[in-house]
Amino acid sequence: MKDQVVVSGQMPTTSTSLFFKLPEGKRHVASDIKLIQVPLGSEIGPLVAGQSKVAVMYEPGLDQAVAKGMKVVLSFPKLYGEYAFSSISAKRSVDPDARRRDS
Repeated sequence: MKDQVVVSGQMPTTSTSLFFKLPEGKRHVASDIKLIQVPLGSEIGPLVAGQSKVAVMYEPGLDQAVAKGMKVVLSFPKLYGEYAFSSISAKRSVDPDARRRDS
């Protein structure tokens, strides 16, 4: 990916963080690429407009890009396993049934 323009969601976001943490052998050198960070969900715009050849994106943008003939070259869930895009977390001491009743 040397000398490529890559479009991704604005930090902080999981997809861009995982892109920066690709394992050795798939890793890029940050100084070798130009990263364009855009609001989440708008990554397809620069890709379709030809401003980049690579995008790091979520659904439904990914399906839209594939429908336009673009290819998925790396799947983070296949590489890292399933991960949460967002979640609600609590300490183990919180009783889930009691917490649901408070909501």
